[in-house]
Amino acid sequence: MVKKKIFITIILLILVSGFIFTTYEYLQAKEVNTSAGEMNILILCVDPSEFKTGVGGVDALVMLEIKNWHVDSFEPLFPGHIYHPTATPPQDLQEHLMQYKIDPSHYYLHDCFWEGDTQAGAKLATETLEYDTGIKTNLVITINPDAVDAIIQAVGPVYVTGQGYANGNSIELIRDEMDNQSVSRRESVNSLFHGILKGSENKSNYPALIYAIITQYIKGNIIVVL
Repeated sequence: MVKKKIFITIILLILVSGFIFTTYEYLQAKEVNTSAGEMNILILCVDPSEFKTGVGGVDALVMLEIKNWHVDSFEPLFPGHIYHPTATPPQDLQEHLMQYKIDPSHYYLHDCFWEGDTQAGAKLATETLEYDTGIKTNLVITINPDAVDAIIQAVGPVYVTGQGYANGNSIELIRDEMDNQSVSRRESVNSLFHGILKGSENKSNYPALIYAIITQYIKGNIIVVL
């Protein structure tokens, strides 16, 4: 994205996933109600190990509804077989889908970053979600397992239903909970995020949490798509 004017205000909010970085000018340009602090933020939980390029496959989504600069609600969503209404997947993605006996004619939300373009992938994701659910998004953030684990370590250990206290290894934690506890992915992610939220409410964790967020952002494990 072309650089904004010299003055940029970066807002850091402690949320369910631990963070939001955005710019005041961007939000104004998008006609977001900045005075009331209202917006919808789409967090895409990605797994880099699934793709050869780009940020990875989208395993889960969290939609945050912000009011008065606080989380009013959050909803874990899952890409499943949700697909874009008009986009056509590239040939190599079609071949990949056919290997798993998945209809190759659709550009699925899970695969939105397949081509390695984060900006274009985020656009595909928001358009797909709006088409499927009617939910409009003001801002997109991607976060990978390394960043989630760093946030857990900063506020943790966090309590996860069925697993007790955890201090990292979020991917394995969710998979283990699903495999051994007969828990759905929605329940697993919901449980993990609630644990992070509870840990982030402890003000003594703020310094470590902010450090983790900034460090992971610099490393590229957290990406804000404006």
